[in-house]
Amino acid sequence: MGRVVLKTAPDRDQYVIWSSVVHHIVAGPGTRTQVAEHLLTKERVRYTPAEVDAILARTDEHGSSDRIMRFGWWDGDPLDTGPGDGGWYHLPRARLADYADALGRDDEQAARALLVCWHRFDDENEES
Repeated sequence: MGRVVLKTAPDRDQYVIWSSVVHHIVAGPGTRTQVAEHLLTKERVRYTPAEVDAILARTDEHGSSDRIMRFGWWDGDPLDTGPGDGGWYHLPRARLADYADALGRDDEQAARALLVCWHRFDDENEES
């Protein structure tokens, strides 16, 4: 899947670009206009203005630009953020706006506090 555009909340003009490879925000937070400009000029794939309009329209409707897996949709599964602090973590979709706000303030501690550990590592199941 790679990268998707996510709208952080239905009532906000705030978007991020999320990577399913690194399990994190790779661009943003930004406004719709800022993300459109990013897609047109900074992504590896060069989109046309019509493609960007379609991507953002889908994002506004579903919360995500993903069409196939429903990744990041309003009613979708939590966003996997990968391993850290002795376990595997995810971000409940409803917390994405607060998470993006915290990262936008460079407040890593506040962002981390929004994550949920869904699997703890133990001595027999330690990740290396």
